[in-house]
Amino acid sequence: MADVDCDDRLTGVDSVRILEFAAGVTVSPISGCPPVGSAGIGAAAGGARYHGDLDCNGRVDAVDALAVLRAMTDDLSTVGC
Repeated sequence: MADVDCDDRLTGVDSVRILEFAAGVTVSPISGCPPVGSAGIGAAAGGARYHGDLDCNGRVDAVDALAVLRAMTDDLSTVGC
């Protein structure tokens, strides 16, 4: 779920797309990729997960964008439910 632009790479672009969504900026859709913030992915503990919600708190926000940047440095402790 960290690769929100579905390019099979984890980059700063993923973080920026999450920040844009969190700020209410209209994000251009990417063909074949679910929009940031879209629901439909089942969480292990139940309820919906959202595309870009890396900490599984039910929101896509700046904390998730920071988790992308941390994951880029191999700190995966903030990614996943």
